[in-house]
Amino acid sequence: MPDDNMLSSLSVASLEPGATPQSPGPTQQHSPNLPTEGAPSPSGRPPLSSGRQLLLDGYLEQHAPPAWVREPVGNRSHACENLDQLLTTPATIPVLVLCADIRKSTIVMRESIDLLAYGDTLGAFIEAARDAVKRSGGWFDKFTGDGFLAYWIPANAGRNAQSGVPGERPARSEGFDSFEEWMLTTVASAADVAADLLNMFERVSLPAFRTNMQNLPDGIGLSIGIDGGAASLVEIAGDLTLVGQPVVGSVRMVSLAEPWETIANVFVGELLMRAEASQASLPPGIRSVGPRTAATKEYRAQWVYSLIFDGFADRTITIGG
Repeated sequence: MPDDNMLSSLSVASLEPGATPQSPGPTQQHSPNLPTEGAPSPSGRPPLSSGRQLLLDGYLEQHAPPAWVREPVGNRSHACENLDQLLTTPATIPVLVLCADIRKSTIVMRESIDLLAYGDTLGAFIEAARDAVKRSGGWFDKFTGDGFLAYWIPANAGRNAQSGVPGERPARSEGFDSFEEWMLTTVASAADVAADLLNMFERVSLPAFRTNMQNLPDGIGLSIGIDGGAASLVEIAGDLTLVGQPVVGSVRMVSLAEPWETIANVFVGELLMRAEASQASLPPGIRSVGPRTAATKEYRAQWVYSLIFDGFADRTITIGG
C-alpha cells in the first residue's frame, strides 16, 4: 500500500464527503473591469465585445488551469483573446486527453443505503480530480456521470493556432523543440495526476462507498484511458468542449482498462517506448509501459499500452482493501 508521502499534490481531507475541495490558490474577487468596446486588441484582432468576453471568462473559470487564468474575473483580456482565437480559427492543436471511469458505479449507487452520502462521496472525488487536473496545467472538460474527461493543451495554443500537422506545434517559444518533447512532458504531468487519483480513490472514496452499501460486488475501482494527437476546441450548447480522435481514443481506452488500470492508445504508448529506448528511461512518474492487444468495437485485436506509475503499483484491489 502507498504511504502518505505519495499523496503529495492532493489532500486526502479534500475527499471527505461534504468537505470543501482545496483550490489551486486564493481567488481574488473583483468587480468586472471589461475593456471598452472598440479598444485596440493586443494582437490586432477585432476587439472582443463585453458580452463575448464575459462568456469567455465563464469558460476559463470553469475549465482552464491557473496558467490561463492569472488575471481576476473581468480583467482577462489576453486570456480571453487567446481562447477566442482558438475557437474562431479553423485549426487543430496538440492535445493529451485523459478519461477516468469509476467501474460499477451504477451498482454502487443502486446498493447505497443513503443516496445523499453516495452523492457527497462522488462529488468530493470529482472536485478533487478537477483541482488536480488544473494544478497540473490541464483543462477539466466535464463530469461524465461516473467519471470525468480532462485534457492538456500548449499554453500558447491560441496565439499559434493554424492548420497543418500537429508536429509543427507547439511553438519553440514555450521551451519545447518539438511536438514529441511537449507530449512526453505532458504525459508525465498526466501520470502524476492519474497516480494521485488512483491512490485517493483507493484510500478515501472506495472506503466511503463501502461503508454506505448494502451489498458489495467485486470489481469496483477506478480505470483511466489516455490518448494524444490533434483536436479542436469548440463551443457546443453554450459550453466549451474538445472534439477529435484523441477524445474518442481516450474513451475507448478507458473502456478496455481493468479496474485500477491505466491504458494508453498506440500513439502515446509508442512515443513512450521510443523515449525509453533512446533515453534509457521513461518520463518521471511512469515505471513501465506494457503493450498488449485487446478487442474493440472497430477491430478484432487492437494494440494498447498498460502504464504502471511509480506512485501506484500494479495490483488488484480486493474487497477487504
